[in-house]
Amino acid sequence: MNSSWVLRVDGLGKRYGRGCGLCSKNTGPLAGANSCANCGSILACTNVSFDLLPGETLGIVGESGSGKSTVLRCLFLDEEPTWGSAYLSGFHRGERDIFTASPPERRELRAATMGLAYQNPGGRIEPSHYGGREHRRTALERPRPFGCRDSRPGGLPSSPHRGAA
Repeated sequence: MNSSWVLRVDGLGKRYGRGCGLCSKNTGPLAGANSCANCGSILACTNVSFDLLPGETLGIVGESGSGKSTVLRCLFLDEEPTWGSAYLSGFHRGERDIFTASPPERRELRAATMGLAYQNPGGRIEPSHYGGREHRRTALERPRPFGCRDSRPGGLPSSPHRGAA
């Protein structure tokens, strides 16, 4: 088992469309586009490589449309990458590309090894939590657990943290 990293990603890339010989030239930061003017293919991400060491947390940041979600969907095995490889230290001792896993192996990886907090564009950062402590709020201001309903007449405005009134 590889003890120097828990996740290694090498040259990960995802293309939507058939692709052509001009895709690399027609897309990217220098071209100012992620879709190929010749064939219309979209290069969602290209050449993503990193090693995640034990105890580290990975944050993927970038502009809208830069491929952040595509990278995560590929790594979580929701989508097949067009090229590249990824290795988890706990999957065949880090010696086998997770993208070659069989459907049962993928289910096991997702259930026992991986975790992903899906992006919620309607969500928001809860302002009551800063620096690991909760600021005092009245009971009426505190978010309710998901699925709970407000039984008071008129209720509070609905939010991702509160059930419909």
